[in-house]
Amino acid sequence: MSTTLTQGFANLISPSFTACQVALIQQNGVECSGGGYGRQLLGNVSTSSDTANAYISNASSIVFPQATADIASMTNPVAYVSLYSSSTLIATVSLPEPKPYLNGDQFIIPIGGLVITIPLSIT
Repeated sequence: MSTTLTQGFANLISPSFTACQVALIQQNGVECSGGGYGRQLLGNVSTSSDTANAYISNASSIVFPQATADIASMTNPVAYVSLYSSSTLIATVSLPEPKPYLNGDQFIIPIGGLVITIPLSIT
């Protein structure tokens, strides 16, 4: 037995993502901290789909504060982005390429840079 979802499902649940907090996770699995780091709101989202998946992505840039110290070093860079609703983990997405977050840097996830993929057919 399989369950078939539709683009309508992504449209239905996407508003619940707007209040999610976006956290930066280092390669070792620990959330970034210090140096002015703080979780940011996901904000507005957009939805799309193809024949296999529905997608929910950020409709505006997610901008983290300028680092006042090294937050994620070259040897332990940011490798994942996690979404939280209050303290509940909702999703974790791998970055295409891990990135350090060093003193003076501003970590920015561009529009459409954070994508949650929902399979339209679940068996």
